[in-house]
Amino acid sequence: MDQMNPYIPFVALLALAGLFMCVAVVLSSFVGPRRKNKEKYSSYECGIDPTPTPVGGGRFPV
Repeated sequence: MDQMNPYIPFVALLALAGLFMCVAVVLSSFVGPRRKNKEKYSSYECGIDPTPTPVGGGRFPV
């Protein structure tokens, strides 16, 4: 048991870091913004609206 004693602070620090990580991930899902709209999920291609057929048959001008 005396050989395990130096590792106890290291294991405690790892457990504390893991606990903090789990709490931060769960808390962010409750506190984070929930703005779901059409603009958020539409694709973005260099500021050009991708819905019309692009000039040239498939590529957007840069």
